Amino acid sequence: MTRDETINFLRREQQIDDMKAVMSTPEGRRFIWRQLGEAGVFRPSFVAGSPDTTSFNEGSRNCGLLLLAEIMSEAPENFLIMQKEAIENERRNKKETDRNIGRGDFDN
Repeated sequence: MTRDETINFLRREQQIDDMKAVMSTPEGRRFIWRQLGEAGVFRPSFVAGSPDTTSFNEGSRNCGLLLLAEIMSEAPENFLIMQKEAIENERRNKKETDRNIGRGDFDN
């Protein structure tokens, strides 16, 4: 292995270790889930009549898909954990919101 190949290999290993460290905590998984959502990975990017907006959305989505591919390549088990936690958090937040609305804590 050449010096450059060794350097690239070590960099890649560090990137993988960093991603696994982030994905190993609930806080890291929430952060990544939020980033994937903001990037538009889980929604269509097409906007009828607006090719510029669609292109912009696709660029954002592509960044999210690159992150998702990295996760699925190196830590797919953590994706499943992250997805399950996101679903549980969504249910918990909905119950709390419904309870607060029922008490009149929020205005509609």
